[in-house]
Amino acid sequence: MKQTILIFIIALFPILASADGSGTCGNNLTWSYVNATKTLTISGTGEMGSFYYESNGGGTYVCAGAPWYSYVNNIEKVIIQSGVTSISSYAFSGCSMTSLTISNTVKSIGEYAFSDCNSLSTINIPDVAINIGDCAFVKTALYKNQPDGLVYLGKIVYKYKG
Repeated sequence: MKQTILIFIIALFPILASADGSGTCGNNLTWSYVNATKTLTISGTGEMGSFYYESNGGGTYVCAGAPWYSYVNNIEKVIIQSGVTSISSYAFSGCSMTSLTISNTVKSIGEYAFSDCNSLSTINIPDVAINIGDCAFVKTALYKNQPDGLVYLGKIVYKYKG
């Protein structure tokens, strides 16, 4: 009987991981994931909550404490909507996203927020004063493909590489 239940749960896991999902990610923020478009959207007003991270070994991190963690390998696009004022440290670390859009209400991005998002090559970031934490975009395709020297995100100087 125990083996039958375990086999059923294992067989059901891929279905659960590919379903839509939603929840909260701050006092006044919500998240929603739509599997059909592989899009995670953060909406509402205020700061994002804090999340813990886990090391996958070899110096890579994953957003294990984020409520969308079960979708980390499915997310292709992240949209941070108007009203959101901060993105927490490690919030999206290790996500498989390729595209990121950040609204002009975001004033800070935590350290390692998008680190290890190896396929992230397109970042739409507002040209406003924004505090970008250390290593927020390290190990992304966008960062890796930059030449040595100053690395820009939009018109914002992010980091010196080289």
